[in-house]
Amino acid sequence: MQYIGWGHPNIRGGNGTSWAKEHQLKIFAEDFQSIGFYITHKNEALDELAEYNRTNFDNGQSLCDGTITRLKTKQPHECETHEKLPPEINGQHFDSFKQICKCLYCYKRLDYVQQ
Repeated sequence: MQYIGWGHPNIRGGNGTSWAKEHQLKIFAEDFQSIGFYITHKNEALDELAEYNRTNFDNGQSLCDGTITRLKTKQPHECETHEKLPPEINGQHFDSFKQICKCLYCYKRLDYVQQ
């Protein structure tokens, strides 16, 4: 998995509650090959797509290692406090997904020590 959008208005943006309508995990074909499908034609299509990606795209997106420090200041969003947000992040302002990771004690965060 390369990216989690978190469904927070500061990360997804948008007007109204459009930020809460979609939660996706984006998984690339070449990463999913080791899991595969039981249905033969689906597995063949997966293999074909993975090979196409390897041939035509020479730099994949690197996985999160907990060390990225880019930070872009974002304006407060009217829905930072909203019933659709989980209580752990409801009412908080975030400028990046890394701040949400820290808030939720992501195990990849270098400044998080499990107790």
